[in-house]
Amino acid sequence: MSPSPSPSSPEPAFNFDPQTLYLLVSTTSHKPSCPHHWSLLISRSTSEGDLLEPTEADNKRWAFSSTQKSAAQMQTMATDGTLLLATKLADVEEMLHPSLCSRVGRVPITKTNSHGDSFSSRLWCKQVLGELENEGYIDLKLKPSEIDFEVVQQVNGNQRLPMQQRVLVQTSKAFIRYNETGLSN
Repeated sequence: MSPSPSPSSPEPAFNFDPQTLYLLVSTTSHKPSCPHHWSLLISRSTSEGDLLEPTEADNKRWAFSSTQKSAAQMQTMATDGTLLLATKLADVEEMLHPSLCSRVGRVPITKTNSHGDSFSSRLWCKQVLGELENEGYIDLKLKPSEIDFEVVQQVNGNQRLPMQQRVLVQTSKAFIRYNETGLSN
């Protein structure tokens, strides 16, 4: 008598560190000319957070979107195969969470940036990170362009791997951990 097949086990729980800013890259793009969609996530707990992203309101106009994600939505987002990478960038003090979300929503969404590049969610995220660091909301050890390079390298590596072999969460080299006595690396 052959053994009966064991029921497939559910996907393992995917937890984000609480009160942390993440840069997310997914295969779900709101713009056909861009293969990936970049967004920011500020986790409230290990399983809930605010997704901050530019979305295409119509064929010619982009708008800022802030969506509170429940535990179930966060789990789906992390395990449905569209997430290529979640990069941990910075700790966010709980009391700064609302003002940080509000500030991100005020970052301009323009057709081109100061260098003449066409708008993309990737460029918007780089702009947001630069503005948040300049204004003291976050502290990064790397420039946004260096973070961009780091993330692109990992995303390119992940795309060549089956879902179960992908490194979905990484801590950026830009991340500075805070502890009770101040900064630590």
